[in-house]
Amino acid sequence: MAGWIVTSEVPNVAQSTGKVTMPELSFYPNPVKDIIYFDGINNFETNELSIFDMSGVLVKRVKFTGNEIDVSTLMPGYYFLKMNDKAPAKFVKL
Repeated sequence: MAGWIVTSEVPNVAQSTGKVTMPELSFYPNPVKDIIYFDGINNFETNELSIFDMSGVLVKRVKFTGNEIDVSTLMPGYYFLKMNDKAPAKFVKL
């Protein structure tokens, strides 16, 4: 029987529906339907996040002024959230 084994070397991959923590940054809920909320966002110099699909394609670049971003336009699926040189974190869009 042939098949694929998918492994991930990405730190902080979400394994539950709780809060996801990146170094000095956490966000919730995960999975998300429309809005991702952030804790600790004021500790960063930039206000830009990148969202990639599972194949590594940039699907959205977001500049924000508060502590939330709207992901309602994304199709349901798995995505990576990346901010500057921080390790990416996985989230699920419902």
